[in-house]
Amino acid sequence: MRFRAILLAVAVLFACTAPVHGASALHSWTDPTTLRLAVNADPHGFNPIYPTNQEDDYFSSLCFDLLITQDGAGRLVPALAAAVPTTRNGGISADGKTVRYTLRRGVQWHDGAPFTSADVAFSWHAIMDPHNAVPNRHGYDRVERVETPDPYTVVFRLNTPYAPFVRTVFGEADTTFRLIPKHLLENQESLDRSDFNVHPIGTGPYKFVRWDRGQSVSYEANPNYFGGAPHIPKIVVRIIPDFTTLAVELRTHHLDFGLLDSNGFNLLRTAEGLVGELIPANGFGGYLLNTTHPPLDDVRVRRAIARAVDREGIVRRVSFGTARPGYADIPPEFYGGSAAGDPNRYDPAAARALLDAAGWKPGADGIRARNGKRLELQLVDYSGSPSATSNDVQVQSMLRAVGVDVQIKDFAPAQYFAAANAGGPVAGGNYDIGQFGWLSGTDLDNSVLFTRAAQPPNGRNYTRYVSSEMEALQREALATYDDAKRRSIYARIEKLVVRDSPMVFLSYPRLRVVRSADLHRPAPNFVTIWWNVAAWSFGG
Repeated sequence: MRFRAILLAVAVLFACTAPVHGASALHSWTDPTTLRLAVNADPHGFNPIYPTNQEDDYFSSLCFDLLITQDGAGRLVPALAAAVPTTRNGGISADGKTVRYTLRRGVQWHDGAPFTSADVAFSWHAIMDPHNAVPNRHGYDRVERVETPDPYTVVFRLNTPYAPFVRTVFGEADTTFRLIPKHLLENQESLDRSDFNVHPIGTGPYKFVRWDRGQSVSYEANPNYFGGAPHIPKIVVRIIPDFTTLAVELRTHHLDFGLLDSNGFNLLRTAEGLVGELIPANGFGGYLLNTTHPPLDDVRVRRAIARAVDREGIVRRVSFGTARPGYADIPPEFYGGSAAGDPNRYDPAAARALLDAAGWKPGADGIRARNGKRLELQLVDYSGSPSATSNDVQVQSMLRAVGVDVQIKDFAPAQYFAAANAGGPVAGGNYDIGQFGWLSGTDLDNSVLFTRAAQPPNGRNYTRYVSSEMEALQREALATYDDAKRRSIYARIEKLVVRDSPMVFLSYPRLRVVRSADLHRPAPNFVTIWWNVAAWSFGG
């Protein structure tokens, strides 16, 4: 009832709020000097080697740059590098163990210092430094050493061939790290508590101005940006934890751009003065299963939970056409797969049989028990999203129907996504079932989710899943540069993920963006939602 009441209140507000048009080419609510953005959580800081969640990287993308990025069609394009290294142009050696970058000349940090190869080498060392509590070192740990033969050449010597290197290391990956300045940070023992984390200086299109904690972050255009001075002089990013409030702010034109949940997007997609965009993504939405917590250490119980969840029904009721049912972590079109053989298709009878086989028998109240212990699990989630709340309640009901008692506990977004040492329930492993969404880059590499080495704090294997079969397949996939062979390996990896069920997958979502009709945003990419922001403009 609470969920329905929120929807009704928002719908009434939207119906009663009409836009007012100005006499100029732009609507009266548009200030062409300021781009108004929003995120759901206060940043944990602004150092781009400490991204805790996707929103942290969105902030970093305003101030900092990568070596390689990707355009709106998913093609790799140079950023701070002058060209994309390939085997054809000699940037990648024949044995796959050397990657050479030539850097752009004339790039400056926001304080006027020159950007050079020394900054790239320093950034890699900072990520690998054990004194710096970065979220993971995925891909960066494949580097044996970094050479800087001159200020505009960087050579990475790898200990083994690593096919995702160019897309991953200082590229738009599942965890994106951006370049930081050596001249400001080299004498600090640890960057964890550096003043730089709250007063960032990068090479990016916008300069940091002010952080009003819990409220907003302000930026001004970098006139010396190597990609050309931004068209919009200022950016203000507001912190709005609640998706319903964010949708209201868009509808009343107090924001120019926002990323919404499915409910808010559905309400706004045809609103006057706004434009709705659905951007394809290499990602998924679903639930983590903590494989170290009994009884979830039993694959039969995990598969029973997966089979008890009607993903098609949930997606139909909640996504409003913005997502499609998902059965694994990589959308099948990325590797040429198919859901036809999905053994976890919705089947409550099969779920009950699996629980029976695992020794969990129904009690008088319908909840199963084994050896006097009831089958009770805690589902954790973050607050502020009506769509996520609806998902949780439906999953709770579906699991109760097969004899699993699920209790839901919400956390503020900042705490939910926090590191283990900051009390984050997921990173710390203090949960049974956890809501989870994942957005990756264009590479198929998912080892950060499913390998032993990627368990927190070294990666995002929050389920603590370990499998010798998975380890072998991941090693093979990461050492293979041939795209066709890699896709066939990932098809096998996906079958293993489905079989072992460390997660319950619900959907393959699309990024749901609503923007002002006055805002021109050319060629969005599907990793960094504010990508190419220097080229954004009001009025086309």
